[in-house]
Amino acid sequence: MESFKLKKTQPFYEQLYHRLKQMIIEGELASGYRINEVKIAQDFHVSRSPVREAVRALEKEGLLVINEKSQLTVYKPSLKDIEELYQCRMSLESLSVELAVANAKAHDIEALENLLNQTKAAIDDGADRRMIIEFNSQFHDLILAISQNCHLQKLVGNIRALTQFYRVMNLEGDGRREMIFKEHQLIFDQFKKGNPEEAKNLMKAHILHDMNHLKQRFIQKFPIGGDVDETLSHSRHTR
Repeated sequence: MESFKLKKTQPFYEQLYHRLKQMIIEGELASGYRINEVKIAQDFHVSRSPVREAVRALEKEGLLVINEKSQLTVYKPSLKDIEELYQCRMSLESLSVELAVANAKAHDIEALENLLNQTKAAIDDGADRRMIIEFNSQFHDLILAISQNCHLQKLVGNIRALTQFYRVMNLEGDGRREMIFKEHQLIFDQFKKGNPEEAKNLMKAHILHDMNHLKQRFIQKFPIGGDVDETLSHSRHTR
C-alpha cells in the first residue's frame, strides 16, 4: 500500500476502490483477510469516508464479504461458487455471442480479429499475466457489447468482479494461455462465418472448460483436510 500514491485530481474513493480491487484480484490481499477501514485510511493517509465508500462498492461486487463473525473480509473462493458463477456465465455469454453474431457489422468483426491478433502477439512475446488477462476480458466484453442487449450486459456486469478474480487462477497451469486463445479463435471463426448456433455452443464449451480447470486448480490448492485459509493465503502470494 505504501508505494501507491493518491492523486488529487481524481476522487479518493475511486482511486481506493480501484487499488483495493486490484490488490484483491491479484492476491496482494489474501482471501479471508480481515478489512480494517481505520488501518486502510492510515495507510493511504485519507479520512475514513472515501475508504468506507470504496469498501461498500467492493462489498456490493462480492469481493468483500461479511463472515460468520460479522467481520468484513476478502472474498474466499469455493467449489460451489466456481460452479454457480460459471453456470451463470455459460448461460449468459452463450446468449451474448448468439446475439452478437446476428448483430455484428463488418467493423465489429474487424475489431474482434484485431484483438485476437494482439493477443497472439502478446502470448508469443511472453507478455505478463496482467496483459493476457486484460485481452481475455476484452474478448468477452467486446462480444457482449456487440450483442446490443442492455439487460444482458447488466446481468454480466453483476458478476464481472468475481469473474476477474477467477481469471487470475484460470491462467495458472502449463499451456493455459495458448488453450484459452485457441478456444477464443474457434469462437471467432464461427462468429465470422455467421454461425450463431455453433458460436453459442463453442462459447458454452469454452466456459465449461474454464470451470473444470478452476475446480481442478482449487482441489490441488485446497486438499480435503487442509487448512484452507493458510493454503489460500500462501498460494496467492507465491504464484
